[in-house]
Amino acid sequence: MNTYHQPANPHNQSPLIVMRVLWGGILFSIVLFILIAFAPAMETDSPFAQPHDLDQQGKLILNIMGIGSCAAIAMGLFLPKIFFARTRGKLKGGLATKSLAELTTLVLAPFLIRISFFEAPAVMGLLAGLITKKPALVFPFAVVAAVLIASQFPTEDRVRGWLEAE
Repeated sequence: MNTYHQPANPHNQSPLIVMRVLWGGILFSIVLFILIAFAPAMETDSPFAQPHDLDQQGKLILNIMGIGSCAAIAMGLFLPKIFFARTRGKLKGGLATKSLAELTTLVLAPFLIRISFFEAPAVMGLLAGLITKKPALVFPFAVVAAVLIASQFPTEDRVRGWLEAE
């Protein structure tokens, strides 16, 4: 009788590894946005111009990007809650009976939605910096995005907490 058994995780990797790699990649993209914002600034006299140096059009662009960032953050906070609630409703046997691998599969899509929306302020800052030719404008947007994304580092307790509390 052949009792070949293939282990669920043949390389002894954490089921969270995919989520952590995606988290790290999106967090690193913020650094790239900053570099991209400053690339064309080598031709300008003052790449670190402050918002008060902006003309009316620049201030309008900055306000639009700020409002867009707030909207994206709100979507990143509330939209995944809907998905987590639906996932919680589909759990048969309760949360305690599920392995970490099963739980990470269930929360991967809402997690990606959340950190993608949290990355949006950095994109808005990049656009503001490129359009106004004031690349320093990317910094406040990038800091907000980095803090929000960093706060979502996937751990076992956090994955279980998303499904329990949200």
